[in-house]
Amino acid sequence: VVPFSPSQIPQIDMSHIILILFILASKYSVDALIPYRFINKSRINYSFMSSEKNVHTSMVDHVNNPCKLTVIICPGNGCTNVMRSNWYGRLHAELTRKGILCECKNFPDSIRARRNIWIPFIRSLAEKSGENNVILVGHSSGAQAILRYTEHYRVKAAVLVSATYSDLGDVSERESGYYPQPSFHGGEVNEYDFEAMKNNCPIWHQFHSDDDPFIPLHEAERIRDNLGLKGSDNYKMLPGNSHFFEPCKELFELVEFLATSS
Repeated sequence: VVPFSPSQIPQIDMSHIILILFILASKYSVDALIPYRFINKSRINYSFMSSEKNVHTSMVDHVNNPCKLTVIICPGNGCTNVMRSNWYGRLHAELTRKGILCECKNFPDSIRARRNIWIPFIRSLAEKSGENNVILVGHSSGAQAILRYTEHYRVKAAVLVSATYSDLGDVSERESGYYPQPSFHGGEVNEYDFEAMKNNCPIWHQFHSDDDPFIPLHEAERIRDNLGLKGSDNYKMLPGNSHFFEPCKELFELVEFLATSS
């Protein structure tokens, strides 16, 4: 065996590594190079990948069945690839496999999740199916968007996951425009209109956990009480589910039931 001299051993510097990463990122996307990560209360889920066939099924079915119920998944903020974030892609795949129409789109302004951008975007998705044919499923910031959306537009049902009443003192959350603010004269400005929400959406369900690291239980309970869900089976406090980053069997079963019941 003839040994290599040091001059014969290939030298790899940082520029080579950057080039390799660039090539991989171009083919698979940058997110695919990371096992998992948190982005503004959102976890990228790499244990599941939706096929292209499933991704496009809802588009075809909207044309063939314009009056069929459609589930719209409203994600948490920070999800630059909604299909691969948290449990959204898995719920979309399970519903689509069972013939249930589901929209699981990347939302614009994904980091700041501003109300004046997200509400019109949800509206554009809902208009494909008609007001009474839409079920909204919202997680975190997506739940806040649903609350404000239903102040103005009718839907068949809404499911809130990890919703909060206030901005909890977070400046970026406050700037999103969803939350009531104290008034100098007492009371609140930018108040919620819970009566309009209940009039426009006859069926409400809410999920929360006792160990959510971002949203204390009492915040969820304020939403629960104002929607009239206190003492109802429609409010589910499921211990040990954190901020509901992972798939939840009870949630998936509920959404399927709502989408298949008349």
